[in-house]
Amino acid sequence: MNIKSISLIILLSIFTLMTGCGYKEGVTSSERVAYLYFTGNAKGAEVRVGKDTHFTVKKLGVNEQYKVSPGKHLIVVIQDGKVVVKRNLLLGDGQAREINVP
Repeated sequence: MNIKSISLIILLSIFTLMTGCGYKEGVTSSERVAYLYFTGNAKGAEVRVGKDTHFTVKKLGVNEQYKVSPGKHLIVVIQDGKVVVKRNLLLGDGQAREINVP
């Protein structure tokens, strides 16, 4: 064997060892989430999403999104003690929906 053959074998061995070290096994999945954002007269309004989720709208616009679970939900927006929006929505995974409050 000459020096070129030995060098090639060493390089291939190092390359094989390095590529085998980064192998990961398993399945990864991201969190299933949908988003709501509010426009109009929604600042300070109380929002109820189904029976379990509720929050107060602090900021408006498409860049201020609130996380909710995907699926069919009854969205109720209460402003000054009055129901101003009551809507059934079907939210898909990764989908953002606008709620305009009059």
